[in-house]
Amino acid sequence: MEASANYIRYSENIEVKQPNEDEINQKIVDSMARVNRLMFEKYRHAIRDAHAKSHGILKGELKIYDNLPEHLAQGVFSQPKTYPVIIRYSTAQGAIVPDKMSAFRGMAIKIIGVEGEKFLPDLAHAMTQDFLLVNYPVIPTGTINEYLKLQEGLEKQADSGELFQKIEQKVAVGVQNVLAAVGLADDTNILSAPGPHILGDTYFSMAAIRYGSNSLWRLRGKNKCKTSFR
Repeated sequence: MEASANYIRYSENIEVKQPNEDEINQKIVDSMARVNRLMFEKYRHAIRDAHAKSHGILKGELKIYDNLPEHLAQGVFSQPKTYPVIIRYSTAQGAIVPDKMSAFRGMAIKIIGVEGEKFLPDLAHAMTQDFLLVNYPVIPTGTINEYLKLQEGLEKQADSGELFQKIEQKVAVGVQNVLAAVGLADDTNILSAPGPHILGDTYFSMAAIRYGSNSLWRLRGKNKCKTSFR
């Protein structure tokens, strides 16, 4: 993985909590839970409240080299070692949508055999560590309020039929084409145009990550394969 060259020394005042953040977070969680219940009733088995649809599971190894510079040799990367990993590719929605519909894709990396106390109380002694990546550099909504609106929109879409979802997709493509014709950019273009093969895409952490004594702006994968997946 590569990261921005701008390493910020971690401190408690880096992140500024937004007004009503806890309340808005709860509304987002509640909306996800409603989608979860709706999907259970539809498919009669439990699925995830986000990234519900799996496209594939891969097994591999993560090799930590012994010559990393000090600012990189932290946490799970502090000692040379080879870890087994499991990677899951997914579509971002909490509903299982047709593959023909453009959507954000996810790449979740689970590193196995990682010692040390973890952040979440319920997983404090887990022997794993996860990196969750999406094929877009940042969360396009920008703020937690806008993310709530997005989640509520996804909740409404989840209750619609497949035909209606396809109609929405065609409308999004039409809007994107009009914006492109007049020279206006639109951050929703990833949702309105076909993307590359899921294995050939680039994935990002979208948010800053606490990395030992530093905070990274974001992580992104680097494609080492010369084969085209388009």
